[in-house]
Amino acid sequence: MRTVAFLAAVALVAAAPTAPKEEEEEKRPILILLDERTPPEGAAYSFAMETENGISFSEVGAEGSAGQANVKGVYRYKQDDGTVAEVRYVADEGGFQPESSLIPVAPAFPHPIPLFVQEQILFAEEQRRLKALEEQKEQEENKAEEEAK
Repeated sequence: MRTVAFLAAVALVAAAPTAPKEEEEEKRPILILLDERTPPEGAAYSFAMETENGISFSEVGAEGSAGQANVKGVYRYKQDDGTVAEVRYVADEGGFQPESSLIPVAPAFPHPIPLFVQEQILFAEEQRRLKALEEQKEQEENKAEEEAK
């Protein structure tokens, strides 16, 4: 009898309606507030997009010096703490060049370069210079030998 009562209680709990889960609420489609597009003509184009949850993205393309599309754009989104993150970028002959406070920056070198390291660098530069002079001298000698023949 206890088993039947226990199973009945489990069945009642399992059948009870539950509040919507957060995951189910998040699956609701996000409304698009702005969607503007200029069709491409060669490498020139533009678009802008904004959604109700704070995401925005815009980009403009123009023809570059070598016929490629040079691009300038920006995108923004809300972070978990409510602040807005922004990334501005240019993509051209120099590659993709983002600018944002979100991008980590390498720390400054923590100390001056020691004297023995500076001396080693100077020594290596001098060795390269001497090697280049030696190669130039060999080329001149080879050229003189060929002209003598």
